[in-house]
Amino acid sequence: MATNGTLVKLQTKCRVPTETGPCGHTVTHFPMDAIPIIGQPAGKKVAELVMALMGHLQKKHPDIFVSIQAMGSTFMGFLALRLFETSDAALLAACDQTQAHLRQLSALQFSDESVEATIRNTLRKALAAKHTESEIEALCAELQPVLTVAMRGVRDALTGAVQLPSDQAPPA
Repeated sequence: MATNGTLVKLQTKCRVPTETGPCGHTVTHFPMDAIPIIGQPAGKKVAELVMALMGHLQKKHPDIFVSIQAMGSTFMGFLALRLFETSDAALLAACDQTQAHLRQLSALQFSDESVEATIRNTLRKALAAKHTESEIEALCAELQPVLTVAMRGVRDALTGAVQLPSDQAPPA
């Protein structure tokens, strides 16, 4: 709500690249956390917004719209196949490939620098209660390189940057 008590409408802009820059088409809508309308199904506002966005994509960016439809079909197939056992190697490979793709799409991206900084800060906090500053420096110097390599490996495996054998892959 705005400060005067009226509902504010938000704008969602299309970022699809065009020859002259981002498309910029705007869809105006109420915030998704606005006061619910009594009797309206919980996800109706989200569904209406997605329909408006997809309508724009279908009209102005049909190639992207078709790609989204294909990805949606692939995802539905993936979800259905995960509920069944199969010995079909091609289906299993398709599931693995879809799972890796989904992991890449949904993964948070962490730079090497952010991994290193997080390890450094976490180590310092963990060691602070029982060690002096000079001991912390020495332990960090010894442990940080090893932990950094390990965490980069974990990050790369979870984001699909490294293909793990299927028996070592993280759970879906």
